[in-house]
Amino acid sequence: MKLICSSNNMLIVNSLPQTHVIKQMTAPIDNDKSSNLQVSESIIDNNINSISAIKIPLVSSRPILAVSQNHILVNEYTNKRKRLVLINEHLQIDFINSPIKQNIIDALWNDVEKKFFLLTETNIFTFNPNTKVIESISNIRSKDIKPFKCFTVSNKQSSLLIAYDEWEPKFIDRWQKTNENNLWILSKRHSLNLTNNEFIGIILAINQDDCSNLAMTIYNNLTEQWRMELRHIETLICFKKILLPGSDFIDDYRMISMNNVTLDIKWLIHSSANSKIIAIDSKWNIIPINYDVPVYRMIQFKENNLIIRTKNRIDIHFFI
Repeated sequence: MKLICSSNNMLIVNSLPQTHVIKQMTAPIDNDKSSNLQVSESIIDNNINSISAIKIPLVSSRPILAVSQNHILVNEYTNKRKRLVLINEHLQIDFINSPIKQNIIDALWNDVEKKFFLLTETNIFTFNPNTKVIESISNIRSKDIKPFKCFTVSNKQSSLLIAYDEWEPKFIDRWQKTNENNLWILSKRHSLNLTNNEFIGIILAINQDDCSNLAMTIYNNLTEQWRMELRHIETLICFKKILLPGSDFIDDYRMISMNNVTLDIKWLIHSSANSKIIAIDSKWNIIPINYDVPVYRMIQFKENNLIIRTKNRIDIHFFI
């Protein structure tokens, strides 16, 4: 199968045998005693019709990944090329040369703005997938001249939440777009209660069971342990904590919230330090998954597609 590129080059998509995908995604990993989650049987069964996948070769030493209803946004980051790559639902590819000089550290889709948002350490940019125009949101700046770490969008409130790259972060900032002059303003600084031995890996606004919450991963240097927290999005009061296995603090734990009627998987948590993925079901049981290579990014696309970004390729898994 071939993908059409805007540069008239062709990328070959490698179709994986379904049996190979099942084996690589259900191979058990050692249960880590530092986790307070119970290990359950894998819910990705060995039926060869459960999962299929394709692979798109694309190298990036600093991968990003975001999806809209109809597009997948990734990047190509090498010594020779630094550009955005837009893949539509028909697997047609556009390469977009980016004017952004800083490293893009994160990306997301804003459903209210109908644009992708791109995060650097000091700025946020928007990318329109229809016009291919990239613009800077000039009035969103770090309040304390600290580097941005990660961000998330609360579509119900049309706001951005931004966390900073620092030990003992004091705040998560909420930015809101005004109706009067169409500018973004700092509407609230949510206080945190983290210690000077802790930092945030990622934040993720989620809507589950008609409730809006904020999920985050946090590393504690004293205990040498990661944890996942769920907090009320308005007060940032924590109502659930889960210890995660592993003690590596160089490569952050990232996570996604899953919404799939076929599989009882609510969360997928991963780190680029290794190829282990932590899946969590609706009863907060852990389903250990071993991928074939370290996972840098992952995201759900539509209802039954899981996109996995590695350093050298993009894997599109289909749950059928």
